[in-house]
Amino acid sequence: MNKEKFEFNINVKTILGYLGLKAIKTFVSFVLGFLFISIIFSVIFKAGMLQAFFGKDDVKQKQTVAQKAYDANLKEINQQEQEVEDTINARKSEQETLNASDTAVSASVIYVIDGDTIIIKLDDGSEEKVRFIGVDCPEDTTKKEYFGDKATAYTRHRLLGKTIKMEYDIDHTDKYGRTLAYVFIDGELFNKTLVSKGYAETMEIEPNTKYSFDLSFECSKAKSRKIGMWEK
Repeated sequence: MNKEKFEFNINVKTILGYLGLKAIKTFVSFVLGFLFISIIFSVIFKAGMLQAFFGKDDVKQKQTVAQKAYDANLKEINQQEQEVEDTINARKSEQETLNASDTAVSASVIYVIDGDTIIIKLDDGSEEKVRFIGVDCPEDTTKKEYFGDKATAYTRHRLLGKTIKMEYDIDHTDKYGRTLAYVFIDGELFNKTLVSKGYAETMEIEPNTKYSFDLSFECSKAKSRKIGMWEK
């Protein structure tokens, strides 16, 4: 009972934190959108006034100046949007780290099988095969699939020989006896990194869906931007 209450409190805290970040992003997007529309109307109005009071050459020159000002303002708005998104992502990463710190288990990565499966050694000296929750990298073992070797190489580069933290979901093992976990390295949810960089696609299997929304969101962005395995 205490375990269920503890997991419920963590999920509520995660949802409230996410909703707060969503509200901030929505508000900032609204303000930036309003500024963007104001700039467009300002350029149109000035162009009309110039046409009425000056000759065509003067109008063309003024329009060029106005266009440059518009481009500069648009660039500034895009930079501000990027800064907002970076800030929100940083805060989400901090929240993920806080969530993981409550239940995480430390381990050392001693072998990388492929992009989404590793072998770890726990503090007591025991070893476990770990399958990352919610993601699926292209095959790179007995079966070779496109981009599988790159996914394996990336996981090996990032995790081999490093100390990680593992966070479990409801089911701790799969039908093959592998430990199921969300892997954190230096506060970064590595499962999400694989998806966002195009090394994996999402694979949602009930009941382990704690980060399924974030993983699906990052996968959609990677696909739309043709990152990694989606570049073809």
